[in-house]
Amino acid sequence: LPQILPEIAATVECEQSPEFHPEGSVFNHLIRILEHLPAEASPSLIWAALLHDIGKPVTASRDPHTRQIHFYGHENVGAEIARGMLERLRFPRKLIEEVAVCVQSHMQFKDVLRMRKSTLRRMLLRPTFALELELHRLDCLGSHGRLDHYEFLVEQAAQLERQPAIRPPLLSGKDLLALGMKPGPAVGRLLAEVREKQLQDELKTRPQARAWARRHLQREGATPGRELSSSKSGRQKKKT
Repeated sequence: LPQILPEIAATVECEQSPEFHPEGSVFNHLIRILEHLPAEASPSLIWAALLHDIGKPVTASRDPHTRQIHFYGHENVGAEIARGMLERLRFPRKLIEEVAVCVQSHMQFKDVLRMRKSTLRRMLLRPTFALELELHRLDCLGSHGRLDHYEFLVEQAAQLERQPAIRPPLLSGKDLLALGMKPGPAVGRLLAEVREKQLQDELKTRPQARAWARRHLQREGATPGRELSSSKSGRQKKKT
């Protein structure tokens, strides 16, 4: 193992705080996860399960007062390690990127009950969400065994499936240009605001979104052919 997969070999001696991981070392955690893998597991899921905590050995630290073990940023470090390892082993690019996304995002699942609606929906709408969700289920089964967050997300995903209109953005850049905006970064910023309001259920239809965007442009002083940032800077110059 150290010669072929040294990154995984490093997890054998990597201990974890028992209050969060009663199963012991990171390697024990990985073994327990693999025991729960479904027979039909895809290669991407298998490698995501094997590599999701691959960043822990190099990020491990111990609090000198509580003696608790921490792995700050292990998901980001782990995503890069996983990407490099899978590239070395010459895996397909699609699998590499799917696994890297799963590794980098797996810690987000602990916060799902506190997320804003828009943040949660962005997670649910990610192309890799089904893969990430199954990894989360396995991660839980390989440790504390609690599936409350998993069950919550399954229900949220089912609700979103019943709202197909939420998937495509309500407006495009062409819509904003038709309202008189000049091409530029401000278009992207305004589209992001509209999308945020859509995901928060504050805007539900294209007419609502167009009306909101028009009012926003009027408030900002944008006129046909002028970009928001340009109009703002113009007002600032007049004040000086």
